[in-house]
Amino acid sequence: MYLGYSINDTDPAHLEEAKNLLIEQSKCVKAYDSQTNDDLIISGETVLSHIWTGDAILAGSPDSGGREGIAYVIPSEGCTIWQDNMAVPVGAPNAYTAMVFMNYTQYPDIAAQNAEYVGYGTPNKAAKEFIDPDMLADKRIYPSAEVAEHLQWIEDVGPALELYDRIWTEFKAAVGSS
Repeated sequence: MYLGYSINDTDPAHLEEAKNLLIEQSKCVKAYDSQTNDDLIISGETVLSHIWTGDAILAGSPDSGGREGIAYVIPSEGCTIWQDNMAVPVGAPNAYTAMVFMNYTQYPDIAAQNAEYVGYGTPNKAAKEFIDPDMLADKRIYPSAEVAEHLQWIEDVGPALELYDRIWTEFKAAVGSS
């Protein structure tokens, strides 16, 4: 996105350009890891992190184990948008009960309680009438329409997945990461 391309771009030249940019900026990167980003920024080992919304908000909240001075922002170029999902595996021994539970979590008042507890936005429009207005007004959780225009879903890139794998492998080899 920094280069002006879609995160789902499949043009080999664009992906090569992105790889080269990542190789250059890797000199300033402590880790490529989606599991410890909040730990690294809370401890002060890093000053910038790509991090999930809820984790970032908690990282900036001393009451939740974070520390003062950490701010969550969406870059002007935009970023990925994501959602949590629930699913019942094929052959699950209690599929009916799982479906009843999943339906229960979507009742507006229950979905609102969940959203407030985890600190993430909810796509359940009916739940919003039960959510604290301060949370609904928090642009980190519910971005404005202008910001939302710059958010992109990660899509299946089809056969280009092999190209992505090759580019990522070349990147890791160039920077010596595993």
